[in-house]
Amino acid sequence: PFPAVKGLFGKPTNINNVETWGNVPHIITGGADAYAARGTETSKGTKIFSLVGQVNNTGLVEVPMGMPLSQLVYEVGGGVKGGGVLKAVQSGGPSGGCIPAHMMHLPIDYESLAEAGSIMGSGGLVVMDETTCMVDLARYFVTFTENESCGKCVPCRLGTRQMRLILDAICEGRGSEEDIAQLESLGRAVGKGSLCGLGQTAPNPVLTTIKYFRDEYLAHVRDKRCPAGVCESLFVATCSNRCPSEVDVPAYLSLVAEGRDEEALRSHMERNPFPSMCARVCPHPCEKRCRREDEDSSVAIRAVKRFMVDSATEVSVPVMERPPEEQRSVAVIGAGPAGLTAAYFLRRLGHEVTVYEAMPEPGGMLRYGVPSFRLPREELERDIERITSMGVKIKCGAAIGKKPSMARLRKDHDAIFVGSGAWADMTMGVVAEDGSGVASGIEFLKNVELGRQARISGDAVVIGGGNSAIDAARTVLRLGAESVTIAYRRTREEMPVQPDEISEAVEEGVRFEFLVAPLEVIRDAAKVAVAIKLQRMRLGDFDDSGRRRPLPIEGDFVEIAAAHIIRAIGQKPIIPVGGPPLTKWGTVEVNQLSLATGSEGVYAGGDAVLGPATAVEAIAHGRQAAEAIERYLHPNKRARFPWNAPRALDTAFDPAAAPSKTARLEAPKLAPGERKSSFDEVEFSLCAADARLEAGRCLRCDFGKKLVARDGEQPC
Repeated sequence: PFPAVKGLFGKPTNINNVETWGNVPHIITGGADAYAARGTETSKGTKIFSLVGQVNNTGLVEVPMGMPLSQLVYEVGGGVKGGGVLKAVQSGGPSGGCIPAHMMHLPIDYESLAEAGSIMGSGGLVVMDETTCMVDLARYFVTFTENESCGKCVPCRLGTRQMRLILDAICEGRGSEEDIAQLESLGRAVGKGSLCGLGQTAPNPVLTTIKYFRDEYLAHVRDKRCPAGVCESLFVATCSNRCPSEVDVPAYLSLVAEGRDEEALRSHMERNPFPSMCARVCPHPCEKRCRREDEDSSVAIRAVKRFMVDSATEVSVPVMERPPEEQRSVAVIGAGPAGLTAAYFLRRLGHEVTVYEAMPEPGGMLRYGVPSFRLPREELERDIERITSMGVKIKCGAAIGKKPSMARLRKDHDAIFVGSGAWADMTMGVVAEDGSGVASGIEFLKNVELGRQARISGDAVVIGGGNSAIDAARTVLRLGAESVTIAYRRTREEMPVQPDEISEAVEEGVRFEFLVAPLEVIRDAAKVAVAIKLQRMRLGDFDDSGRRRPLPIEGDFVEIAAAHIIRAIGQKPIIPVGGPPLTKWGTVEVNQLSLATGSEGVYAGGDAVLGPATAVEAIAHGRQAAEAIERYLHPNKRARFPWNAPRALDTAFDPAAAPSKTARLEAPKLAPGERKSSFDEVEFSLCAADARLEAGRCLRCDFGKKLVARDGEQPC
């Protein structure tokens, strides 16, 4: 019975929790008005939360009602543990809903949480990062409420059990899209039909995760993949799962450890045709999810890959033999990583593929946006040659929209993939920006590659904090600039680049000016740039990205001498005339699962969809689009993709043996004094002995895994 009906000694009993009794003395001694002065109009006073999960400061915290969730997580909680990326928070205990990171501006009050699909509940607040699987999380909490159900009413007793069984199936790779709809229907029924608060709120974790993280559910049921790397049946190892192109990392590591470099390279090329490029410029997210990190430090996966591609002889990948009536013609716009990857996988499926590239040589941003001291051109050529040797045709100097037109491509080909990249730079929008002395970062790097950029004298300032800014700064230094400064409006910790890239730039002599924003280009009487005026900034409140907003400090400025100012603050796509519909951000609008655009038979991926992203993300889009195009070209035929075939790996491994005690081995680098005056490659390869030792550090998380099959193939 409810305590208010029959409680202590069988009498009606008023029960209040500890939090309520904790507030009573303050209300009595300070008065109701003083207590109500805290909080919001409808949610008075303070609230105690049990702050747990992936947050630096865990424990019980008391905060005023109305505080934004972002302030609670980042200021009180100290931010996400290990520098991770916030994914969501769950408020209210097991029956609370999950609120995604982009809604962290919400104030903590009863109405706002309820509107988001959550509750204040027992005051639990679980912080989750990208390692949390939202489907598995929903299953965890539904399992709890199923076990807590008293069984008195059918909706709660049976409904929670059915939801848990469906979630079990989805997490184990046995689910379907119909199951997601069934979960939503069941959740609404259980919430409406249950007699008490337990059953009425039990569906909250399920309904909110489906609402805000439907893409994760779809990945589980369509792709048989768990993006977070939690559901064991749906991934080989956490490192492979974190790799956007899903390369089988344990496979090629174990093959390298046994000296089987050609087989290792072939294994890599099953899912990624750019091993040479990725061995040099990939940000290696796989290493961030390496479980060896718990033992000492992650395996130097990229360094092992570099040895593999440098030592292995050329390998070929077979092209599927198909009857003529099944072969189709596909046009690919853009010979960058997305376009060439799509071409590679479509050619493997036996289709005729023609790539149209506006620039004189293929490679896209890899050739014209990444300096040769990071990616030697002969290495890029190796990757491209493997693709063209399969029969992929590349037509350079073909700017789509001019000659040929999109209309012509539609007539000549059965499908089109748009991988035209993001080549237009963002302007600073400051006084006297237009004119000599100010250049686009992308245009500058492109001109260096084309041999159009002369030597530089004088001081240079680069505006921005991303990869293009770092690359431009290190390039202008090599071209003779007396001093190079990178001006960034946030702090070093918030720069969206790999820490080792910043360190290498510092070693070479690049200076950094943080918390400044461009205000005006200073020009002399001849209108020649001589300096840039910067506004000093301070960090304000946290935004939904988890970073503090940079705010101007009134009246506080700094001027830096600069004969050369390079803006590298962002890029946006250039879409061919007559191309597919765009979003309000100027990117191609696509279905996120199929990458299909609003134009029949036209697909898009890479920077054209994502905006400026990493090459390995573009590669992932290329394969994703190739699979979708195959389904489009043969809608009535069951798609089978060779790269999703059962995994066969015959390397030796003793699961009872202790892990290797070898410490992580880093690849050697050219000395800073030598590299800043040349375009020679900065990083070297490991020697054979070190590469095999490093590969042997892999803990083989994949050993004995039984995976759910994809695309109708038999499971491993």
